[in-house]
Amino acid sequence: MSQEIQTANNQVPMVTDEQIGKYLESMGNNLNPVHRTQFVELAKAFNLNPFLRQIHGIAYGDNFNIVVGYEVYIQRAERSGQLAGWKAWTEGVAPNLKACIEIKRKDWSEPFYHEVYFDEYAQNNQMWKSKPRTMLKKVAIAQGFRMAFSVELGGIPYTQDELPPSEPIDVTPKQEPPKKEPAHPVVNQLLFKIQEAGLDVKDFAKFAQFKSDDLDSCQLALNNFMDLVKQYKASKVIDHETL
Repeated sequence: MSQEIQTANNQVPMVTDEQIGKYLESMGNNLNPVHRTQFVELAKAFNLNPFLRQIHGIAYGDNFNIVVGYEVYIQRAERSGQLAGWKAWTEGVAPNLKACIEIKRKDWSEPFYHEVYFDEYAQNNQMWKSKPRTMLKKVAIAQGFRMAFSVELGGIPYTQDELPPSEPIDVTPKQEPPKKEPAHPVVNQLLFKIQEAGLDVKDFAKFAQFKSDDLDSCQLALNNFMDLVKQYKASKVIDHETL
């Protein structure tokens, strides 16, 4: 509540449900209800305008990150009335590169100092490859201001540069093998009789000319089972004698 009152007193327009809704529509409205609610509530709670890139969402399959621009931290620190100055710089060369930030508050006797390291935050993308110092400095700025102004910035989402790269998740529905329908009772009875007689199912089926997906042929074989068994065994004796 104090953040909202302070924002209103500084004459910063409050972000509205309509603005957030229009932004989400312009982005395709692809968020599930839970992620959409999280985005809307965070934007409203901290008065972050998505059209100004103060807050935006990054979807990775079923995952979703809500991030802010690092400028938001600086703006909120300035708005607090306690910022007395700050500076950020880099030292070294990648991969032995670090970014440093010093922040002065009017109510602190000593400046706040923080540093971050390239090997802990570097991401495998073009921006980090072409502008490593700039990208690492943005991380230092975001973290430094969030720690130096923990009350004013507590709860605001991180910047994209601070988060580990998320691997896209394949959410394509898996093709499950078609479920086999349970065999018809006639088929089950026939198979049971064949196995009980100690016969080879495939060979007997070929001899008796029935198929498991043809109930009429299975019923006929079941009705004449004993005669078919005699004929089948007789044919095997003949085959053996021929050999």
